[in-house]
Amino acid sequence: KMAKMAMPILYLGLGGEMVFVLEERLVAQTIPIDRAQKVLEQVVAALFNAEFLASIFQPQALYSLSSFRAIFDKISQCSVMRLNATSMDKLFDLMVMVTKFQTQIATPESLLGTVYDHLDAIAEIASFSPTILAQIAAARTMVQKYYTAMTVGAWVRVRQALLTWYHDKHTKVSLLLQADLQNSEGHFPMGSAVRPSGCNPGSIQFYGGKQASTLTFKFTTEPHRASATEFGSGCNLYKLARAGKLPGVQPKPTPTAPATTAAPTAPPPEATPPRELHAARGLELLSRLIGTAPATEPAHRVNLFLDNFDDDDMPVRQAPPATVITVRAPPRTPQTLARIQSEFGAGPAAGATRGRDELLDLMDSLGTD
Repeated sequence: KMAKMAMPILYLGLGGEMVFVLEERLVAQTIPIDRAQKVLEQVVAALFNAEFLASIFQPQALYSLSSFRAIFDKISQCSVMRLNATSMDKLFDLMVMVTKFQTQIATPESLLGTVYDHLDAIAEIASFSPTILAQIAAARTMVQKYYTAMTVGAWVRVRQALLTWYHDKHTKVSLLLQADLQNSEGHFPMGSAVRPSGCNPGSIQFYGGKQASTLTFKFTTEPHRASATEFGSGCNLYKLARAGKLPGVQPKPTPTAPATTAAPTAPPPEATPPRELHAARGLELLSRLIGTAPATEPAHRVNLFLDNFDDDDMPVRQAPPATVITVRAPPRTPQTLARIQSEFGAGPAAGATRGRDELLDLMDSLGTD
């Protein structure tokens, strides 16, 4: 039963990482500040929609990977930003792998702290909007009430459910590779750091009787690896990388974005076909159900991963032009159809000329398997 309490942790963790990546890419691509803030405000507003959060904060089995992918794809569409399929796939892979790393290195009792770290980091990014800050505060209150009575044993089962959900995801992320938090196989090696009261690994001592130690074996351990406990289990890794606080990652200069967007010249209005108008109304209704109406300004298309931290950045290649094969069929005459009938043993059709019915009857007589 307690494993069904993991849904809010997974949703808020993935949502937090989505906001972190979007903010990082909007800064890196020097998107004007006013437009970047509008994108972030719309995405976070959809992410913390009160009605949808109420459905998340219910004991239930975790959604499938594809279901979460569809949810966050729809959330991204609630803003003026438009992502192509490649960018959305890479974005979701980053979200999954970073939250998997944070869950794997966290102790059961520290999972709640990871959620709070995500909420605090999102609030810092969206500090320009009092409305968004109020939504985040409401989500924090929901987290507190939902997990107040959780025991350590319950947290263990929640963590196990999360790790099972992440089990077969091994996408390599260059940010984690550079920081030595992920190996070349896509796994996260456990660090060798010990608690303050523990002993450093590297020796085995055998005791006998009342003697302190009769035999000691020494062995070599792996070098210490950075762990999330050293910089916050739910923090914004991309912000740490920009500030040079992530071990092994060289900080990149932060480009300066213009404060406002130049007003584009509006094209003359065109009449919307009835079918497209009906589709637009359907999308508007869907957007209202998840808390935001579609933007009235033109969509801003962002290719997130031109120079990003993802490991497999390859330019999108245009497909080669398709080869067109022209098939020239002989003219269909009554004599041609009669010959085809005789070859299939269908026999000539009764009557004089039956037009289209003659060919339909022929197809019925041949049948299909």
